[in-house]
Amino acid sequence: MVEYPTSLNEALNELNKNKYTIYAGGTDLMVKKRNWVNLPVKNDYSLMFISHLKELNTISESEKLYHIPSCVTQTQMIESEILPDIFKTVVKKMSSPAIRNVATIGGNIVNSSPAGDLLPLLYVYDAVLILKTINGEREIPIENFITGAGKNILKDNEILKEILIPKLRFNNNYYKKVASRKANALSKVAFIMCLNIEGKVVTDFRMAFGAVAPTVIRTRNIEKDYIEKPIDLLKIKSEEIWEKYREFINPINDQRSTANYREKVVKNLIEYYLKEI
Repeated sequence: MVEYPTSLNEALNELNKNKYTIYAGGTDLMVKKRNWVNLPVKNDYSLMFISHLKELNTISESEKLYHIPSCVTQTQMIESEILPDIFKTVVKKMSSPAIRNVATIGGNIVNSSPAGDLLPLLYVYDAVLILKTINGEREIPIENFITGAGKNILKDNEILKEILIPKLRFNNNYYKKVASRKANALSKVAFIMCLNIEGKVVTDFRMAFGAVAPTVIRTRNIEKDYIEKPIDLLKIKSEEIWEKYREFINPINDQRSTANYREKVVKNLIEYYLKEI
């Protein structure tokens, strides 16, 4: 059975009474729950479709935040006149145009895959998630929401309503997705670094990695070691920076790549970007 609520409140009311698998684009769900050819998708619970809910569909902004409702599609993010260019750069490398027309930011988050392409970007930007029930809502930093590969703290009666993105400005951005193809392929490694450099001094330093551990790797304790330092110092400290991150990186062997390859790629990306600034 598929439930089609007409409003967010109706959806939340129904979730409060019965258990559903929520979906919007379904591009991750249909792969995870696929069945034999020509048979319906195999699912443990009834489905609830929410992509059409107007409360979850329009990007907006306030003085300090970008507001991205959970059912905003990848195409909407690319076409947005509000979001920073780095968001569009990341999304354009995610999938085919057809998939981007239906795949949502909320689905990428709730799927909670270590290889979720949007996740390193959201970690670097300190994204906060609004999780809503019929009785209220809670705000959770994204790094506290995802607890492991495919695991998160979303409750059965909650919907991921919105993603809040602080209006940060970086004057140096670098994003690299390593995959079998430029787009429409899962990441072997995803890497993002965002810096602010004033004069020759680093005033903000952020780095995140995807697909190299059960969750995205971002370590603020390492980042703060290189803030208020000359950029020329970072250029010669790439080996040191890599060694600090190395203890957090725990890649696996899978059908896309090997752990050894992923580890070498991360090291090379850190060295390459710092030298190219």
